[in-house]
Amino acid sequence: MTEIKDFYYNYAVQIEQIFIEISKLSESENTKNFVKLHLLRKNQFLLKEGEYCKFIYFSKSGILRNYYLKDGNEVITTLSLPLDISVVLRSSLLSEPSREYIQAVTDCEIYAISVLEFEKLKQKFTQLEKIELNITQFYALWLEDRLYSLQFLTAAERYQRLLEREPLIVKFVPLSYIASYLGITLETLSRIRAKI
Repeated sequence: MTEIKDFYYNYAVQIEQIFIEISKLSESENTKNFVKLHLLRKNQFLLKEGEYCKFIYFSKSGILRNYYLKDGNEVITTLSLPLDISVVLRSSLLSEPSREYIQAVTDCEIYAISVLEFEKLKQKFTQLEKIELNITQFYALWLEDRLYSLQFLTAAERYQRLLEREPLIVKFVPLSYIASYLGITLETLSRIRAKI
């Protein structure tokens, strides 16, 4: 369990470093037009299906969710907490229309930086390139862990893991969203919670 806590701590430190760098850049006269602070109300969208993801979003406060629609049902893939990053990689890297939505679960303060401008900033501020690489590596590990969880853990084990690793989600995110994120029905989640 210690290595898991270390992993999440290190990830949070890396995100915080890039957040600090982006915050500094937003105050700099040369770069303040590259970084914009957005205030989102609960349920407001940053991105909708069919739009192009041209920005990387850094959450200063609040919780965001990424989700798909499948047969009219929302399938949540990511819940982004404060000091986290939200982006639709396929859309931003390949310049394809997004298949996902990004929506505020709570009121949020979000820094948005253009993907194109971020590439330019990396040329000017080399520390951003190293931090970006570290975050990419942490994201790959998180994604691998999430896939393992969805394929090999029981619903109860997935919920228990969420309680241990991401208690803010359990505290602030609606149960229907948590069920979708865990890949289970709301009824199953209710039964699990009743036994705890």
